[in-house]
Amino acid sequence: MPRDPLIALVGKPSSGKSTTLNSLTDATSKVVPNVGDKPLVERCKPNYGVCNNGTRSVPIELLDVAGLVPGAHMGKGLGNRFLDDLRHADALIHVVDVSGTTDAEGKATRGYDPSVDIEWLRSEIVRWIQGNLMEKWCV
Repeated sequence: MPRDPLIALVGKPSSGKSTTLNSLTDATSKVVPNVGDKPLVERCKPNYGVCNNGTRSVPIELLDVAGLVPGAHMGKGLGNRFLDDLRHADALIHVVDVSGTTDAEGKATRGYDPSVDIEWLRSEIVRWIQGNLMEKWCV
């Protein structure tokens, strides 16, 4: 029997990952990684999940991954351990703090450009995957 989809919430520290997990699942997330498994609700006609009085419940698991920082693929901020939590995820949701009040490491600041987070986090994940492949291929 196939397992429920696992969706990982990724982003820098203090970007809202745990708040997102808590609001979607009624979890009380404080320690990472956290898994929430309260079903998300959609309209009926399910290919997957169940339907009850016109409302479909789709079981998924959400994984709240610890905050990643630039250099995570090289182990900065325990990055390799946190990136390793992504191995079993079927999809990633990048949670971005668009307020501009936290820098790339989640520290309080003003006027930070959140688009920078999108670029470096994508790069960290790609470099981590490449590093794993190179290690396996003995290159």
